[in-house]
Amino acid sequence: MGERISVIIPVYNGERFLAEAIQSVLDQTLPPDEIIVMDDGSTDGSAAVVARCAAQSRLPIRYVFQQNAGPAAARNRGLDLTCSEIIAFQDADDLWTEGRLAIQVGLLARHPSAYAVIGRTRFIYEDTVPAGCAALSPHWFLGIHSGLYRRAAFEVVGPFNASLRYHEDIDWFRRARAAGLGILPHEDVVLLHRRHAGNITNDHAALRRELLHMLRQAPRGHAATAESLLAWLTDGIADRLEVESPYVREWGVSVVIPVYNGARYLSEAIQSMLAQTEAPREIILVDDGSTDDSAALIQRLAATTTIPLRYVHQANQGTAAARNRGIKLAAGPLIAFLDQDDLWLPEKLARQCDLLRRQPAAGYSITQVESFMDNGGPPPAWLRAGWLAEPQAVYLPSSLLVRRSTFQQVGVFDPTLRNGSDIDWFARVRSAGVAVAIASEVLVRYRIHSGNQSQFARENQREYYEIARRALQRKRLQNAESTE
Repeated sequence: MGERISVIIPVYNGERFLAEAIQSVLDQTLPPDEIIVMDDGSTDGSAAVVARCAAQSRLPIRYVFQQNAGPAAARNRGLDLTCSEIIAFQDADDLWTEGRLAIQVGLLARHPSAYAVIGRTRFIYEDTVPAGCAALSPHWFLGIHSGLYRRAAFEVVGPFNASLRYHEDIDWFRRARAAGLGILPHEDVVLLHRRHAGNITNDHAALRRELLHMLRQAPRGHAATAESLLAWLTDGIADRLEVESPYVREWGVSVVIPVYNGARYLSEAIQSMLAQTEAPREIILVDDGSTDDSAALIQRLAATTTIPLRYVHQANQGTAAARNRGIKLAAGPLIAFLDQDDLWLPEKLARQCDLLRRQPAAGYSITQVESFMDNGGPPPAWLRAGWLAEPQAVYLPSSLLVRRSTFQQVGVFDPTLRNGSDIDWFARVRSAGVAVAIASEVLVRYRIHSGNQSQFARENQREYYEIARRALQRKRLQNAESTE
């Protein structure tokens, strides 16, 4: 867009989580032009936290102190201090997903009549998850901190109501709705909202009083739920913005499925992926020269899902080349792989996405894997001892969720290795010191059957020797560099 972007962070005694909140803004794939931290009369070490972050940041971080007047007044002061055309708000205890600004800036650029865009929120709990709460599921949490706004929105609607200590954001949205402001919601998770003992919204009695005050000014019969508030706020927005739906998906996981004569198990594998509680943004099936009914099966399955599905056929080059083709075609910043004979459990993507959002330093994630025999019978000789006895954290492509930036750092799969390319890639990523986030739950089922490539033992042994030789060479080079 070319417009200047400012992020305003109000803080009141927020030293515990403030550094993480600021860092999640600094880690954006599209960084802002400035961060303004508005200290609303803190008496803890918040100022020192900001000073340390500013000393280590390449982005300008401006710190301003005022006497305690509430979050609405702090946000208003931040608005007065910036001339940027695009404004975002971050709370001192929340986290942004790393692609947030890129997604939302892109949406505003593509929808010039929208004054703001609002994404989804995932709750994270520092303590016990309350009964009935789906901690891993995205929510429509109508808060000012899940949106990106044009400055013109505040010129039309006005600033936040500083007389309100709570729900000042709902009050602002109410006034935006009354003004007919175009606000575009989208399905991407952009905010990790932290629930902990220090949340100011833990004063439930005060919350109820102000919420009732807000709802008295909403349409008659309007229910006090996030979904209904959002529906009320965005009613008719599709017509105003000339889009097919008010819910737009711009960010998520690209799933790559390499296929070679996989008709026997492929349908079950794809169904396990379609059953995910956090759906991927796209599915890319790379057919590596199949001669069975894989293509027809994929065509039938494509008609049953609304998730964009892309089918690509290539001459047989091996699994590594098929995965690499999928990586090249993938649009998402996160890429997952599912082998044609394996299965995902429903929370696989949701759990791993949550891990990577909470661990921004991790370049990839793997899960616990449960191995099972396809038709019973004794395990094959090549199977590692213990795989069938209990689940293990296994470095398998089907358990992998990886940031695109990790491929840029360590490279893609080696197509010269027909059966050991995944082992080689995991060896390279570990040699490079890339941090891994390991899920504690079983989220993948690894099927053992007569067609597993793992059974080509002699060819595998030759490749394993080559992989070990390369790993040893990398280690020697690293040791030589460390002694220089």
